[in-house]
Amino acid sequence: MRWSQLKTNLESLRAPVLAKRVGLHQARYRYTREEVGRIWLTIDSREIASFDTSAQYDDYQALADLKAYLLLSVDDALQSGSPLIRALAVIDRRVGKRRLRSLEIGPEEHSLVYELYRLRCEVEGIPSGTSFAFLHGRSDLMPQGDKRKYTDKQKRQAEHIEEGYKERGLSEGEAERRAWATVNKVHGGGEKPGGGGYGKPENREPMRRGARKAAKKR
Repeated sequence: MRWSQLKTNLESLRAPVLAKRVGLHQARYRYTREEVGRIWLTIDSREIASFDTSAQYDDYQALADLKAYLLLSVDDALQSGSPLIRALAVIDRRVGKRRLRSLEIGPEEHSLVYELYRLRCEVEGIPSGTSFAFLHGRSDLMPQGDKRKYTDKQKRQAEHIEEGYKERGLSEGEAERRAWATVNKVHGGGEKPGGGGYGKPENREPMRRGARKAAKKR
């Protein structure tokens, strides 16, 4: 499904009172060895959550969750293990005011879910215990740059790939972004317990594809 169609389908489920306030965006950076990109959410044009290839919960996983959300009933979405899916559920048009009043969502919930819940309650005129305000500025499902679930071997691999990109003239930031994109494509995420790549077989094709492209330029 193309992003434009996916975005249209997702927006059709959004509560009308939030149609012009909550935004969902995607960017893909062309001319890269891997599909480096990101997905982010905004409220009143302010970015509040971002998912990119440098994090364990990356734009690929976010995209998969967005597609999965369209197939779920609102009840299943509200109980999903994905904070992104739960966040979309609380601003879903299928959740009426009566259902919204019955939800027990407090500060212990994921910050993205909690902030969107409070926003929805405020615009619907439903008391939520606190007024809406971004306490955290931005909510990532996993902080950008958090590599705790990655093994030392994966980190060394990323450093090696990054050096190759820098030798080709890329900036340090862009080289690091592309390096971790490659590592995530190969391993599926961090290989330590709890990481996205734990227990998964490696996909060596991105490395082979990159090597072939590099060989053609010699």
